[in-house]
Amino acid sequence: MQGAGLEVAAATRLGYPAVVGRFATAEQEFIDGIEYHRILPSQYPESLEAQQETAINALIEVARKTGAQVLQTTTGFENALIVSRAAMILEIPWVYEMRGEPERTWLSKKPAITQHVSRHSEYFRLARAQELAAAKAAAAVVVLSEISKQSLIERGVSPEKIVIAPNGVEGDLLDKKPDRAELRSELGLPISKIIVGAITAVVDYEGLDFFLQAMTKLGPEFLAIIVGDGQKLSELQSLATSLGIGDRVQFVGKQPHKDIWKWYSALDMMVVPRKDTLVCRTVTPIKTIAAQALGIPVVASDLPALREVTGEVETYVQPEDPVALSLGIKEAMSRSISTRGKQWASQRTWAKIGEVFRNLYLAG
Repeated sequence: MQGAGLEVAAATRLGYPAVVGRFATAEQEFIDGIEYHRILPSQYPESLEAQQETAINALIEVARKTGAQVLQTTTGFENALIVSRAAMILEIPWVYEMRGEPERTWLSKKPAITQHVSRHSEYFRLARAQELAAAKAAAAVVVLSEISKQSLIERGVSPEKIVIAPNGVEGDLLDKKPDRAELRSELGLPISKIIVGAITAVVDYEGLDFFLQAMTKLGPEFLAIIVGDGQKLSELQSLATSLGIGDRVQFVGKQPHKDIWKWYSALDMMVVPRKDTLVCRTVTPIKTIAAQALGIPVVASDLPALREVTGEVETYVQPEDPVALSLGIKEAMSRSISTRGKQWASQRTWAKIGEVFRNLYLAG
């Protein structure tokens, strides 16, 4: 947004970062040229009602101080309740940026055997209703994909108020031409192996267990790396050992954001073996666009959200099928550089996404 010529200020949620066990160095901080205002009450309110009231009043104060003409918040609906109230008092519009479906993400983390019950639970029903109410109440709704837009239209949100602003990538990634051998040496990776990687949160719906099973169908020249951490990490480490491929899988953990491009660039190809779940069919991830910008071929589960986010120019395989995934990896080997993927990513830079927001705000 800032790069598109918009004046931007940010306000963190009530109590952040103290509520996640970290201390703030100041109530105001500049990061990448953007001023962040931290809502840090001297005494944290006990009741939910008092917490909301404190957050609303603090947000109003920040908005008046910065001269805000519009408020914007991301999911979940808890944010929307606060921002909508503040916007009403300030008599300015507010925008709801729906960067996912929290209730479906919550559902995806339940055991498969209980998901049907959880989908009909009071929490799921009420959370979904609140998200819809927020979308209907906002002056405009920003979503990541055409899939999300159509879903909201089917649920009664006016199509005229929905704007698509997909996940983007830093433009300088398109121009990087790193020496792969040098990068692998720097990262402690073997230079001669065919390296297939997943750069992701290590959670169940990412389907990394099928990735490891697919590795058993590939020869010893293939090495798998998993960059990231999460609740399934120890289980996957045990699975790699039990499959007899412990020496062909490297779990490198979560890496600093500034170095992530190096891990992408070290790959021969990237895999996104997401499971065929509701959230994976409808929510587009951000992880593929960086790989495409760097020319790394992508092998992904054949799901609507993954096809849309990658421009339908990559290799797609049957979800939850290790054999299909291994064949897809072999197919992708013929594309050492994904030219079409790079072209697709060039249309998805953050600078271009910023123009989407600029056009939205200038349209009034």
